[in-house]
Amino acid sequence: MHKHWIFFLLAAMLAAAWSVEPADAKGRFGHRTKPVYYLALGTSLAAGIQADRQTCESVPSPVSYPKFLEWKIRKKVRNAELVNLGCPGETSATFIHGGICYPEGSQLSEAKTFLEDHREDTILITIDMGANDVLPCFFDPEVLPEDIPGCVQDRVADLAGNLGFILSEIRSVAPDTPVIGSNYYNPLLITWFQDPGLAMMLAELQTALNNALGAVYAGFGIPVADVAEAFWSNEFEDNNENGLPDNVDRICAWTWMCKCENIHANWIGYWKMADAFEEELPEFPSYRPPWWFFKFWH
Repeated sequence: MHKHWIFFLLAAMLAAAWSVEPADAKGRFGHRTKPVYYLALGTSLAAGIQADRQTCESVPSPVSYPKFLEWKIRKKVRNAELVNLGCPGETSATFIHGGICYPEGSQLSEAKTFLEDHREDTILITIDMGANDVLPCFFDPEVLPEDIPGCVQDRVADLAGNLGFILSEIRSVAPDTPVIGSNYYNPLLITWFQDPGLAMMLAELQTALNNALGAVYAGFGIPVADVAEAFWSNEFEDNNENGLPDNVDRICAWTWMCKCENIHANWIGYWKMADAFEEELPEFPSYRPPWWFFKFWH
């Protein structure tokens, strides 16, 4: 009986210790009962778009990298909730000025309003931006193949300016909230089936886009989820020995490009994107007791 009382006293002391907020700011979200928020901003990849299995048309889906990332965050912050403002087709210009998902405002104004209302309750912001700025260079029939590099260069320059403005506006209302940016996988690698040389050229242009995005985020001290690396975007070797370069293989396996010529990720691709974001997460406090506590209790 005496040992049992000692154990219960120890358990009570440990429970009290876990419930006490640490002295530093890291612990300010962990034991609240009201929700705290993860705000997702971006394009159709943030919104969660996939291809319809029958028609191959782009359709809304409950699957997205922010949704998977929310699950990962809630392992450490149980009261975290996703607020997803992602907009299919969003460019950096429409993000600022609206016209697609927010005709009476913009994704930027919606984000700023949310952050003004929940400045102390937002634990993370993620953003992917830029793919829709440059894709017209590849899909616009008026852009000749020899003009594609110049088109990409011009659009990346405009994108960099717009993204810098977006990030400065977000920082103006949420200066201390962790932000994670993203680069992109390369859906155009499927051109390898028709012209391997073209696929390699498009990979170089994709790298230029990702480098420009990385430079803008770095200017704000914002880490970047390396989605391009997760998809092995520049790996043209055939390590699987299946007749396909590794990067083409992953595009076929993790997106709808090879089946539907649809640029969006499938659920595997969205999960891999969430993994890339997870690697850049800040140190959220964990308030779960260690595994040995439950084993000892039982």
